[in-house]
Amino acid sequence: DRDGSIYISDTENGRIQQWSPGAKSGKTIIKDISSPVGISRDKQGLLYVSDWKKGEIKKWGVGATIGQLVASRLSGPRFMFIDQKKSIYIAEQRRDRIIKADDVISSQSSMLVGGSLGNSLNQLSSPYSVIVDELGTLYIADTNNHRIMRWVR
Repeated sequence: DRDGSIYISDTENGRIQQWSPGAKSGKTIIKDISSPVGISRDKQGLLYVSDWKKGEIKKWGVGATIGQLVASRLSGPRFMFIDQKKSIYIAEQRRDRIIKADDVISSQSSMLVGGSLGNSLNQLSSPYSVIVDELGTLYIADTNNHRIMRWVR
């Protein structure tokens, strides 16, 4: 973040830790998460965390002890990217796809790429992460296909 801290998703212990510059140990800032994997931070400093087992994404404000649900009924969400408009791009590993959801809890989302297992240009196999550039181009870590997929919308 802006002060140089890094955030660690401690999946086995169900927590998120913050390590400040020069620290000898981390500080647990979020706990009691079933299976935290992906962490992302927006421009306002809100922290988004994907829970792989529960199939949801929650966000926390600075110092918050309870997260607000922003996406649910996902299947193996890994890493996500939050753009300037607070849209959330999610690598949904078990469904072999990338989806885009608004920053409000909703069952509505748009599938952008994938949705079926395979190695052709419109298929993914266990997507792990996604980032989006200023032009809206997606870069996807497509794990089982051993590639980075560039997808222009």
